[in-house]
Amino acid sequence: MRHCSFATRRSLRPAELQWEAWRSGQWEKIGSAIAALESAAEGFDERADIGTIAVACALGYLDFRFSGFDWRSEHARLANWLARFENRESLKASRHFLQ
Repeated sequence: MRHCSFATRRSLRPAELQWEAWRSGQWEKIGSAIAALESAAEGFDERADIGTIAVACALGYLDFRFSGFDWRSEHARLANWLARFENRESLKASRHFLQ
């Protein structure tokens, strides 16, 4: 999911220094990561460990920086897990908000 941060930084560059092929490649990598997480989400259950916290943070970052990217519609299992996981008090307390 680190490719999200690459895509963010690239979008801040002037248009003449942005390359569509590079950007498309980053989004393909993000899509592949989400697909892999979708297939693993069933095993996440309700546990909170470094792995599930990292997944929730990465998906939260994706939502925060790329709100127009609708990953949930094609990855319902992962979206449902995240919706349940986000109800944890610890995640509610650390959620990003736009000011």
